[in-house]
Amino acid sequence: MKISSFLTFIFDSAKMNNINNLVFRNMRNIKSNSLIILLSLISPLLLTQFVNAADTQAVTATVTVSNVSLSLSDASIAYGTLSTSAVLNTTSAAQQLNDSQTITNNGNVAIDLQVQGQDSANWTLGATPGSNIYSHETCVTTCDTSPTWVPMTTSYGSSIVTNIAPLGTQDVDFQLKTPYFILTLLPLPYLCRLRSWYRNK
Repeated sequence: MKISSFLTFIFDSAKMNNINNLVFRNMRNIKSNSLIILLSLISPLLLTQFVNAADTQAVTATVTVSNVSLSLSDASIAYGTLSTSAVLNTTSAAQQLNDSQTITNNGNVAIDLQVQGQDSANWTLGATPGSNIYSHETCVTTCDTSPTWVPMTTSYGSSIVTNIAPLGTQDVDFQLKTPYFILTLLPLPYLCRLRSWYRNK
């Protein structure tokens, strides 16, 4: 009876050990599976946070508006009373007016300068004088000593001066040639216009 009980106890103990080992292994499997499930749930969250992360930097933009502006001094030429076929200009040469016009670029960009002549009610502007045809010309270099005169037209043609820097100045001389024959002595209201434009090339 004692021997039998002892063997039964040993047998039962062995079964209990097997059961404990099985439970322990299952618990480990449950923990592992739970860890895998937990990581599976957390990983997308971590990845989403990483992907959504961003860095912001400020950009400073500066814009300067082009300002085209000029002034003309003294903006007045008094040719006076002239006979037919007369020639008179604003240079400082002998018997001339010594009244060169000074152009100042008051803007913040370089400019080119164009000039336009005009017809009057009685005289027509031309390259050379004729019957009721007068000529008006400009000069921009060495005008007092060896001038090169360029006749105006009634439209803005090629630039007479190019690339005048901001705050830069340019002297321009004018020359008038009267018609060789005239039907009227009425004065011209004004003889020309000057125009500047932004040198954006």
